[in-house]
Amino acid sequence: MQVPLFTDASYTSVQRPLTFNHFHAHAEALREQNASGGAGVKKARTPRRGHAHHPKDTHAPVTHQTVTDVSLGKIDLGAHHVADNPLTTGLLRYIGYTNEVGEAFASMLSKGAIAATYRVVEYYAFADALLTGNRAYNKALQAQHSNKQAIVEGVTAGVDQGAFQFLASWLIPAYFVGQAREFVEEALHQTPKQNAKALLNKIPGVYEAGQQLGKSKLFAQSKMLQKAAPIVVAVGLIPLVVKPIDHGVQFVLDWTLRPVWDKGIKPWLMNTLAKEQECELEALAYPAKSPRSSSET
Repeated sequence: MQVPLFTDASYTSVQRPLTFNHFHAHAEALREQNASGGAGVKKARTPRRGHAHHPKDTHAPVTHQTVTDVSLGKIDLGAHHVADNPLTTGLLRYIGYTNEVGEAFASMLSKGAIAATYRVVEYYAFADALLTGNRAYNKALQAQHSNKQAIVEGVTAGVDQGAFQFLASWLIPAYFVGQAREFVEEALHQTPKQNAKALLNKIPGVYEAGQQLGKSKLFAQSKMLQKAAPIVVAVGLIPLVVKPIDHGVQFVLDWTLRPVWDKGIKPWLMNTLAKEQECELEALAYPAKSPRSSSET
């Protein structure tokens, strides 16, 4: 649920300072929006890493958000092209697959090399969250919002994107790829069931089916195939788990982090800003008299 930014419908190209009434009106609008469940408000999501629509895709989405509020007027946040983010389009998007490839080739890599692939994705996810937050911050400033409110919008976008990247790029895909590789390795090498690590072997009937596959002539007589098959299966699984994991993570965040942030943390931040703005305005309207000026009178 995207919360409308502080603004005034009567603004022109000349920026004017926000008053406490603007903050108070926005806080009231936020409470009414949360009470109504955010009807009519559609939040644009930025896809994770390489799973954004490629610029060549003719069906690439362009999100255009318009929020209408009685007290704040009409706010047009403009069109956001997913292709504008260099970390989710082009060649840079493939950085997000580094740890998945590392898990696929784990049998050929050292533990340090595998850990390094996770570090790469961590830096990638952090950079994407930072870039997303910075763009939201600049967009708020361009829309003539206060610096404090722009910071809130930047933090909101950055936290959301960072949580999404952590789950959909760093944690879940690499786990599934690693489990698939271990399952094939255990099946082809006839690993005893008590020593099997792959969770797939815990499912009734799966372990037995894998053992029968390992005993087949195709794999039993070729050591090269026994080494290559787990890697091929794990690498081939990567493009298959992309969309299901993305949709699953979106669903989880929509029912956990995003409601907590939109209905709890963000309103608290806005109320805090409103109180600070009120104190600043009172200080300007009623400046405290210095001891020197009072003695002169």
